[in-house]
Amino acid sequence: MNIRELQASDYEGWARLYRGYKEFYQVPAEESDLQTAFEWVLDENHPQYGFVVEENGVLIALAHYQVHPNPLAATYRMYLNDLFVDPDYRAKGCASAIIETLVTICRNEGFERLRWVTAEDNYRARSLYDKLAQKSGFIIYDAS
Repeated sequence: MNIRELQASDYEGWARLYRGYKEFYQVPAEESDLQTAFEWVLDENHPQYGFVVEENGVLIALAHYQVHPNPLAATYRMYLNDLFVDPDYRAKGCASAIIETLVTICRNEGFERLRWVTAEDNYRARSLYDKLAQKSGFIIYDAS
């Protein structure tokens, strides 16, 4: 298992994974949206970062994250936007390795913490997350 930066040549493998992620959350996978998200991650001037996990030349997982200021603590924190592991590679340590990589980046860069949300009914992921982190105690609201 090799965790590495996303490359321009990764589009097809990345798009396959990101379609799976969007399908899980019941979000349409419009080609233009995929292209935009991919370009964001590749653009070193965009605040969206990401990497992929590769095994034997096949992309098996992805992670997208951003770093943002936390005025309350006068520091920075990392926010994990998306984490998806190909169903054929789940329960093999991939998601743990992704989160550990992000935590290491946080520590090395002096960021306050890594934070993320998941669906309440995403029980499989939550069983892992409960081992790796503490629930924040916050409730998330959306308005539009």
